[in-house]
Amino acid sequence: MDDFEDTQTHVQNDSSVLAGVLNAAHVPQETASSYSDDEARSIDSYHGGKHDGTPDVGSINETANSQGPASQIGSPLEIVKTRFFSKRLVSNRRHVVRSFLTTNLLYVIVIFTILLTFWGANAYTTKYYHKLKLLAVFQDDIIPQELQGTVPSLTAILAGLVAQSPGRWSVFNTTTFEQRYDVYGTSEINNKVIERIYREHYWVAINVRPNVTSQLYNSLINGSAPVFNATDLFEVVYETGREPTNMASGILPITEELEAEFNAIFTQEYFPQLLRNTTESLGISEINMANITTLAQMAFNHNDYRPFYRRALISPVQVGLIFAVILSIFHFMLYGPINQEMGKLLHPKQYILYRIALTWSTFFFISLFYCTISAVFKIDFTKAFGRGSFVVYWMSTWLFMVACGGANENVLSLIFLYQPSFLGFWILFFIVFNASTTFFPFALASVFYRIGYMLPMHNIADIYRVIFFDLTRLKMGRNYGVLIAWIALNTLLAPFIMKHVGTTMAKREKAQATGK
Repeated sequence: MDDFEDTQTHVQNDSSVLAGVLNAAHVPQETASSYSDDEARSIDSYHGGKHDGTPDVGSINETANSQGPASQIGSPLEIVKTRFFSKRLVSNRRHVVRSFLTTNLLYVIVIFTILLTFWGANAYTTKYYHKLKLLAVFQDDIIPQELQGTVPSLTAILAGLVAQSPGRWSVFNTTTFEQRYDVYGTSEINNKVIERIYREHYWVAINVRPNVTSQLYNSLINGSAPVFNATDLFEVVYETGREPTNMASGILPITEELEAEFNAIFTQEYFPQLLRNTTESLGISEINMANITTLAQMAFNHNDYRPFYRRALISPVQVGLIFAVILSIFHFMLYGPINQEMGKLLHPKQYILYRIALTWSTFFFISLFYCTISAVFKIDFTKAFGRGSFVVYWMSTWLFMVACGGANENVLSLIFLYQPSFLGFWILFFIVFNASTTFFPFALASVFYRIGYMLPMHNIADIYRVIFFDLTRLKMGRNYGVLIAWIALNTLLAPFIMKHVGTTMAKREKAQATGK
């Protein structure tokens, strides 16, 4: 007992030792030295010391030694891992199940709405053949007197097949066509048929030259007559550039089937009957046997006046449009941190102008880089606008990216504000909805898809087809008008969305700071 009292006296007299003891007890030296006598007694009493103002060294050392370094800095609670079906994870498992059901329900909604839209655009093309506008011009076919009453004219047979063929046919003879379009003569009729296709009034036209039956008969009985060539008399007119991926597979099968039926009737019924009647009336010696071999088939001449002349064009005209839309999304995320920083430094009006200028100038250069890819692969830009076509291509792409980028920026601002996990669904929706109304002709789909007339991708696709295939420019005014309308609408909405996002974020930060 005496030894312990000596120790107390030594500690009390040695200030350096006292400071060390207080540090071990986590009591700042300045604070400890400023304690009053009453406070010192309270601390002493708490640690089991005496009431004479002297700390109990044994108690303090025992407390300090019982706490390791981790206890001194305050280590967090350690999570103990366990089995998935542990009783302690009941609430967690319920949360997982709810998340699983919600996620799959969301996928079901997306698949059966967004993706269903794309599938539906190309699922029942034959069902909509009745909406496909087609043209048939049968120029006058005079039947030789020797054949009157024995065989019909070839034009009449083809006209009967056209009447039974699917499609919305407009049928003319020489007189009605001349009156309708104020033309005269075979040459003007032929040029007008091509012009009707070029101006996209019809998808496909069948133009039958005059006096087909007479020319067939003369080649059969007259040795000096030219050889009958069906391709000179039966012409199918169309433009693949108008629908690069759908013309051959979705539209031309109508005329191809019509040609096959006509050829079958000619070779199996008409020509044998014609040959029999001719030999009975004139004799076999009068038949021009050299020309008979050329009459085995009745083939049409398919004239593609705006062909899809290079496979590489599928990239800028169709598939590349998807990549352009994706490129219009990245800038929002890349500029996110700097925009947030500038938002704290600029006045609201200045910040809005800054955002618009930054977005537009970014797309100005991105569109240039994007268009340069086509130039690298030597795609011809000169068909429609000569040497200036690349500039038209570049500026059109710039408008398209600004239109899409502005829409994405506004929508993504709201998505990141309320539900960032929905980012992927918006991107999928925007791309699929635009593509489904662009990659397939409206004439072979439901009326619903005509909403594509107001979407940016459909309109830029029309512009690109003019640039690369020299299609009619009649729609370009509407195409550019739609793109500019998108830009104007997005620009008008941007300030309101920025204000809403800023106000909402400020409220959240304030609530978080106050602990609510």
